Amino acid sequence: MISPEAVALFLIMFIWQIPHFLAIATLYRDDYRAGGFKMLPCIETDLQSTSRQIILYCMALIPVSLVPGITGLAGWVYLVAAVVMGIVGAFGDGTARRMVIAFAACAVAAFVITRLTLSKGEGTRMVSVSAE
Repeated sequence: MISPEAVALFLIMFIWQIPHFLAIATLYRDDYRAGGFKMLPCIETDLQSTSRQIILYCMALIPVSLVPGITGLAGWVYLVAAVVMGIVGAFGDGTARRMVIAFAACAVAAFVITRLTLSKGEGTRMVSVSAE
């Protein structure tokens, strides 16, 4: 049986990939275009659709990213970071997108550090997957 926490972590990584990729592709769209890659930010001129996709996925990521904190898999530091990253990703400008890329690149490390520093306290448990 797969635990709810494992499902939440999968969904976080799955949903996070789209806005992360689109933010990078937006920042480096001239390079991608020069290389012949046809991606959404390269084929549209106004980036409205790309921005809409980033906003929608970041907004979907907010409730999903709260599950580890709610279930006790992570602490309040993680909850605050998850909310801030989701809001900045959904409503930020180009500079904010750079921040989201940097922030997201550190998200897994921050989650592990949070788990390690809060592991001796209440409300923390490991993700489990069993063959039942």
